[in-house]
Amino acid sequence: MPITDTVQLDEDPTLPLVVQAEVHTIRTDLDRFSDEEINGLAQHGYEVARKVYRETHEGKIDHVPSGEGWAPIPSKKLPGPSTPPSRTGAASPVTTTARRLRKSSVRRVWSTLLDPRDWPSYLYIALAIFLLGYLPLQVYKLYRKSQMQAVVIDSIASGNPDIHDILSLLDRNPIADWQPMQVEEIDKASETDVSDVEILDYSRILDFREWRPELKDPAEHGGIYIKDRVMLRIPEDGGASEQGDARVRFSYPSLFDNLEFRQPEQRFQAEIRRLSKPEMDHGIQRRRYEVEYDLKGLPRGEPATVQLEMLARIDTPLSRAPFVTRFKTDLLTVWMLFPEDRPYQNFELVSYPSDRSEPPTVMSSRYKINHPYGSLIGWSVVNPELGQVYECRWTNEK
Repeated sequence: MPITDTVQLDEDPTLPLVVQAEVHTIRTDLDRFSDEEINGLAQHGYEVARKVYRETHEGKIDHVPSGEGWAPIPSKKLPGPSTPPSRTGAASPVTTTARRLRKSSVRRVWSTLLDPRDWPSYLYIALAIFLLGYLPLQVYKLYRKSQMQAVVIDSIASGNPDIHDILSLLDRNPIADWQPMQVEEIDKASETDVSDVEILDYSRILDFREWRPELKDPAEHGGIYIKDRVMLRIPEDGGASEQGDARVRFSYPSLFDNLEFRQPEQRFQAEIRRLSKPEMDHGIQRRRYEVEYDLKGLPRGEPATVQLEMLARIDTPLSRAPFVTRFKTDLLTVWMLFPEDRPYQNFELVSYPSDRSEPPTVMSSRYKINHPYGSLIGWSVVNPELGQVYECRWTNEK
């Protein structure tokens, strides 16, 4: 039923034809209406609806009322077709009403801008300011803040290789293309020997994100990715031959028989050996692995970094990660990454002698990082004691 439909005199209209023509042009976009406009729209809608009903429901129109019909505001009801013309020569009520309604075809902006009756316009204006002004401004500020944070993080990562490695791990699966290197079997083990060098920094990253011991199929368990980074140097006085040649050997007593190794492209490559039979280590039977580096050509006093990646395929859940200090180092740092669907809930850092002659005590760490969503644990110890176990214990969310 279009507003432009007209009800002729023989079709029982409620408004005169001249008034109907002006009602057709009333603007209805974001304008408030006067009482006269409200009645005009309602009365014209009533007469058009009545006309259509009579045309489509023949034989069922006896109950449809005739006449000028209903107006929402009776006191402002528009003149009907039966309104007599003026006898004084002035414009009739019908003509006067039509002239006033003609003005309704013009959009009213300034005349109603501050009218308190037009409160929906204020709501639309406020909404437009929020969507087109305030919201884009906040998005821009958030973008600028994220850019600044990215610059700060990049600066920190460029000066801290551990942070750089962690950020790199977040974007990839470190064991997706895992190809382990060959490990030599030996019958007799050698002890850790770092007498030719100074260990400046030893850091370890444990990535649990691809480890799924809860799955039934052992082939889907994945494993724990481990990355060790050691910064060392040959001291200026002693510790190696006059040419600066030195060798360093690390021992890795492990509870796992199937520990796999991989090393990145680096200046000094490691030779890795595994003892053919397990042996006792501080009262626990372990499989010993040896990692040896030949530092030939390293100038005295110049720091060098060696890295080693490991994969431990474990079928049983863990709730602790110990680190045993078997050589002197200035700084020990450990980072632990947890999967988003299995975050840690609580954790504690303790230390105790490797022979367990004393009970665990709270670790005195240089710093401790506790991620708010249970995804990252980080801790560091300055000058850790030899023969001491530094251990992180945690519980997972259920």
